[in-house]
Amino acid sequence: MAGNNSGAADAGSVIRSAVPQVMATWLLSACAVAVAATLLSLPPLQHPDTASYLAHSPERAPLYPLIIDVFQAVFAQSAFLWLARFQAACLLAAGIWFALRVGRLLGLGASWRLGMFLILCAPGLKFSSAILAEPLSYALLIAFWALLAGEALCGRSGSSPWLAFLCAVALLLRPQAIFLPVTYGLYLLGRLPFQPRRSVIAALALLLFALAGGLGLRGADNAWRNGSYSTASSGGVHLLASVLYISDEADQEALADPRARELFTRSLAKAEALGFTRRHWDMGRSHFDVSMERLVFDVVRPVLSDLLPATGTVATQAEQADGLALKTAKTLIWHKPLDFAALLARKVYDGQPFYYALLVLAGCSALAFR
Repeated sequence: MAGNNSGAADAGSVIRSAVPQVMATWLLSACAVAVAATLLSLPPLQHPDTASYLAHSPERAPLYPLIIDVFQAVFAQSAFLWLARFQAACLLAAGIWFALRVGRLLGLGASWRLGMFLILCAPGLKFSSAILAEPLSYALLIAFWALLAGEALCGRSGSSPWLAFLCAVALLLRPQAIFLPVTYGLYLLGRLPFQPRRSVIAALALLLFALAGGLGLRGADNAWRNGSYSTASSGGVHLLASVLYISDEADQEALADPRARELFTRSLAKAEALGFTRRHWDMGRSHFDVSMERLVFDVVRPVLSDLLPATGTVATQAEQADGLALKTAKTLIWHKPLDFAALLARKVYDGQPFYYALLVLAGCSALAFR
């Protein structure tokens, strides 16, 4: 009788311990379905940057403008709607693959895999439907880390060619993804002592070949559309816009170049008149986001257009404008580095680097609680 009671008690204990886990799995499953359904139903959001993709600007990598062209050719007036859904579907697929692949390799249960999926995909509620390259770039980032995690955890002697391919595609979407091939290259170099040298060299050669091919395609596309093989950047324009947010009139004394000083004084006067600097902060979070966007498109770009002559190709004009903006911004940053460091901390929190950090959080959580 005592044995029977003991067996019943053990069975009851098992059931009681399993109930919370089952409930957690069901709850997380419901949340995952809700997130997926919401992402797939979000309306497309156009931003000022969208126009540069539509125009195949020399500042943009060619892949996302080509994707837009394809959707416009196929879906006409509803192109942006279906593009937003495609971006959401890519993000969901990448999140599912990461959760399943990494979860299986780490031996995680269903609830932890669902939690990982939510950590990676829920931030897409903010930006997945934006008609910008960022949503697809984020999905590629998740896929890259899922593939690299598999390589590292499996400990195979070879390396998947898909990693090199993803690096090239990521750069054709956004040049800011340069950290992916750098990370992968460092990973391969770190494996040299632990696997045959020939396989590592072959993987590095494939990576360099993929990157060279990607850069060549971007240059060829720019030469065909804008008359210049060299590509322009908008990094200087965006950097100057950021610096303007924290600047004041006294900062012009740091600029010895007359053109840089004129660009700064005219831009700052316009920014102040429109209320886009830190002194006009209304204590609302949206002021920072709106100001960063408007400083680029309503302040810096128009002032540069007025200052610089409209000669040469479109790409040449863009290079000259961004070069002057970059020179001005770098001088101002050296003038007040602490203020700029504080601004960077804010931008990291508000921008996509914060979401990229969620990948690390997902991985650490999996390792800590498996």
